[in-house]
Amino acid sequence: MKRALAIVALFATLSVMIGCKPKEESPTIEFQDKISTVLSGSSVEVTVNLDKPAPAALAIPVEFTSDAVKGVDYSVSAEVFNFALGTTSSSITITDNGMKGNTAITIKLLAAEGVKIGTNFTAVVTKDAEEALIYSFNATKAELIESSKITLTITGQKSGAKFMAAEDLVIPFTLEGDAADFIESDAENFVIKKGGNSASVTFKPSENVAEAPGESVLVKIDNSGNDKLIPGDNAYVRFKVHSELQTPSKLLGTWTFSEIYDYEVIYLFADEDGYDADTFPLENEGFTLTFTEDEETGAIKVTPSGDGAFNWFFRESTITMSEAMSIGADGEQLGKYTSEEANLYMFDAGVDPEVFTHYSLDPANRSFDATKETLGKATIAIALSEDGTSFNLLFKDYDLPPFLDVEDASIWYDGDIENFDSDLLGFGCRFEKAE
Repeated sequence: MKRALAIVALFATLSVMIGCKPKEESPTIEFQDKISTVLSGSSVEVTVNLDKPAPAALAIPVEFTSDAVKGVDYSVSAEVFNFALGTTSSSITITDNGMKGNTAITIKLLAAEGVKIGTNFTAVVTKDAEEALIYSFNATKAELIESSKITLTITGQKSGAKFMAAEDLVIPFTLEGDAADFIESDAENFVIKKGGNSASVTFKPSENVAEAPGESVLVKIDNSGNDKLIPGDNAYVRFKVHSELQTPSKLLGTWTFSEIYDYEVIYLFADEDGYDADTFPLENEGFTLTFTEDEETGAIKVTPSGDGAFNWFFRESTITMSEAMSIGADGEQLGKYTSEEANLYMFDAGVDPEVFTHYSLDPANRSFDATKETLGKATIAIALSEDGTSFNLLFKDYDLPPFLDVEDASIWYDGDIENFDSDLLGFGCRFEKAE
């Protein structure tokens, strides 16, 4: 009996304890910042915080007061601050659509079930007359083998491409990556001159680049001290850093012709244009190029052999570095001797642009004629594969060849027979290293 009475007493005590448990207080909500600034044509986030996690999903309504018209002069991403269970922060985005410079927007928290309104229950958004500036590089990837000029362009959030700097605009950059200490630049900042909207900095490998522990360097804008700078489409440039230039000595050995890219398309193009396609230098099965070094002078010699139409051009000659020339329409000059490109037919065959080094042959048969010889210097470009087992070759200049009609040469010579068009006449081809 005593045991039963004790159990009853225990339940009674628990009931009193449960019934007397104090009600948990609602969280308090306040604005994080009393004043925020929106740049002309830009947006700003207005944030509120709870002093403890939301006990349930909450929706806190707000009131907007301004001389500007909501939905016309400015827009808002939401009319309430939404909290998910357990969260402590929520934001609404305010976007300027053309407010006057002295316009202010007052945002007031309204009473809602489940929260208490704190002392910072209003916030003001003012407009900064200056617009946000969007920066973008001219590329996201670049080869750094000799030098590379990188251009930064600024557009205005409102003025767009018409943006002009009111004064010199100094924009610092940072270099990130294992090889960052092994490249140099001709300036420490991008400096956009008054009245302009772009600036360039030239980067190049340092003398000790061969010691670089990695090949990748990231060029980024340091906008930590300027909240008006906003990244655009190309927010960074990633350099592939080459430790050394591809000199003629890299080509030593014998290389066997493998293919002309898009052979069938070139043949049909020539045939349909009324040329004798069989006179084009397309058949080169068994043709080889051998590169040797003269023990006395150190000069690199190239010797053609075997069958093939390329015998119409190549002669035993000395090969040296040459200034880059006749770069394809979609190509880019990387330095004095190098370009990044792939000619028209290589593109069609799915070959990505590569780094070509340009070489002078002295001599070559500039007439590119099986029956006529006109000896002189000529230029080719070679892109050696990373594993050193093959290379792609482009012809870069020679005289008007006999397989073209002089009257129609403008089709192939880009409107001027003095302006060699390697996109059409480069005969992009591949050679394989002989065993």
